[in-house]
Amino acid sequence: MISGETAAGGIASDLCDNEPDMLHSGLRILCRTPALPPHGLAVHPRVPPEAGVALTRAVTALARDADGRRLLADAGPGTVAADYNRDYQAIEAMGLEKFDKR
Repeated sequence: MISGETAAGGIASDLCDNEPDMLHSGLRILCRTPALPPHGLAVHPRVPPEAGVALTRAVTALARDADGRRLLADAGPGTVAADYNRDYQAIEAMGLEKFDKR
């Protein structure tokens, strides 16, 4: 957005707050959403389902030992378990598809 390569986009407030003033002073807030779960993991539909399952297992396995938890801590706080109702239903309910201009 700052480089002018796109007209609009989204950024987490805490990430924006950590950037130098000269970067976020050029942004204009059009919409604020409720807090959302960070670092969602998605698998593209072209990826074989078994690869997505393997990725999910690998990431959740990291959460089960101390070394893995240290690696995951760098990604920020959060739970390594998806719960659609808890984590994603609120995003769908926001109706953000109205902003998709594809």
